[in-house]
Amino acid sequence: MTRAEDCTFEEGVYRAYPDLKRRLSKSGEPFGIWYSVVIRPYRFEPRKVDALVPLREEEPWVLADGPTDSPHRYYVTGKGFVRLCMWYPQDPPRARWRYFDGLLALLGHARTHLIREGFYREEWARHGRATWLGPEAPHEGSPLKRLPEEQKWSLSGLSR
Repeated sequence: MTRAEDCTFEEGVYRAYPDLKRRLSKSGEPFGIWYSVVIRPYRFEPRKVDALVPLREEEPWVLADGPTDSPHRYYVTGKGFVRLCMWYPQDPPRARWRYFDGLLALLGHARTHLIREGFYREEWARHGRATWLGPEAPHEGSPLKRLPEEQKWSLSGLSR
């Protein structure tokens, strides 16, 4: 990343998250830049979020502390990480975060995901079942069905 790309990629993020920390990946970790910050998801408990932004055209890794009892988190085999499952790899590019969207947008996706998890856990605790408040895709071992494109966009508020 050049200094100019850094500025554009990180634009506005330090105003929104003044305590944001940044570091290069260590030996044995995927290659990229790790960002660490505490995100306050609406009325739910603050969560420490770590986001790895690879220096190649790959999906970012977003990890969060707290309960992992969500159908939208998954273990990275052999790494000991639990990643947030924020989009479906086969979604069209407009439905996923892309590098040029910037870091602030990535952290916004993470915050939205954590809010959805909070509501999911509350509903599960009250009713023994829960609905995910956003678009869903099939998960391994899950009976979830892929939502039709129109319904997905209207649920996520990303209609274009």
